[in-house]
Amino acid sequence: MTRSALVVGAGIGGLCTAIGLDRAGWQVRIVERWPHVVAAGAGLGVWPDAQVALDDLGVGDEFRAHAIDFGPVALYTAGGRRLAVLPTRRMEKKLGRPVRILSRSDLMDVLLAASAGIEIRTGVDVRDLGDVGSVADLVIGADGLRSAVRETCFGSTSVARDTGLVGWRGAAAGETHGYGETWGEGSLFGVTRLAPGQTNWYAAVPTPNGHIESFDVLRQRFEHWRAPIPDVLANTDADVLRNPIHDLHPALPSFTRGNVALLGDAAHAMTPSLGRGACEAILDAAALVPPSATSANPVTSRVRSHATTASDDARPNARRPVPGEPPESPPPRPGPARGTPSSRPQPYSSTDPQADRHTDNVVALCRRWLASWPHAPNPVGERR
Repeated sequence: MTRSALVVGAGIGGLCTAIGLDRAGWQVRIVERWPHVVAAGAGLGVWPDAQVALDDLGVGDEFRAHAIDFGPVALYTAGGRRLAVLPTRRMEKKLGRPVRILSRSDLMDVLLAASAGIEIRTGVDVRDLGDVGSVADLVIGADGLRSAVRETCFGSTSVARDTGLVGWRGAAAGETHGYGETWGEGSLFGVTRLAPGQTNWYAAVPTPNGHIESFDVLRQRFEHWRAPIPDVLANTDADVLRNPIHDLHPALPSFTRGNVALLGDAAHAMTPSLGRGACEAILDAAALVPPSATSANPVTSRVRSHATTASDDARPNARRPVPGEPPESPPPRPGPARGTPSSRPQPYSSTDPQADRHTDNVVALCRRWLASWPHAPNPVGERR
């Protein structure tokens, strides 16, 4: 008997899960609360582990056709002093493939093409369907930070928390130089490659709750920062994305309840410090759905594994990073390894003592810089 699944949310995580379930032989429906599937967005960095998951879903070739290598990047002060160079080539050698970047709209196009045979209903509020858990054998809540599935099935103890920062994202005409992230005055500005003839950029700035800055004010804020930041903003039209940055607090003790599972921002919304939001949603989908339907009931066992991993990740001293904060090592991903030992990317770790000492110096610099924030939402050392 064919088992049924309802995926709530037609974003990256929801589409990846639906594609995997469909390939595993499930009868899948997707509902989306917006009147249309939203494919807009800025550049997305896709790390090697998430690329393996896209290969497992059968869309790896299409992804690579749109993506380009992230390339060399560095960390700078606002005045232009280079603090560190990220070891991207060493990471590529260690992980087996480079970090790649593409626009969110291109990735959504790839996923929508792969899910062409799956029913997608838009303009649907899942709360109007009655008892959410009874509408299908499996219900996946992939409906974002303010998840209706989470609120309905898990209660309202875990809610969106304002970080005091506003994120800006956009694409500038032309290519530039000096790719990387720049820190200063409690703010940061990132510049990366995107596509031939385009540059991706993002910024995070401390902003009082409820205060709305215009794009012209943002340009003025960064007009004296290092090149090429002023030129990048000058070459960007007014069609930019502006969003207050939130995380989910407190962490959920479990990502599952009965036959309902949460993934992506619905389960563990985090600030975009490490550029891992889309990757985590893709990996959540891979954790729930096996590469092939070789067992009688593979998905429900993955749901139980997903619940165990959520409990581990939601330990009391876990915290979500904020922009500019030194990264912590991510927890191991749930589920069995995908791919062969020789082809599967392994966690990056430095074996170069000089590189480790340099990293320690950068971390110390981060601590001093964060301590100077006028109202840092999560100072280094605080556990939340």
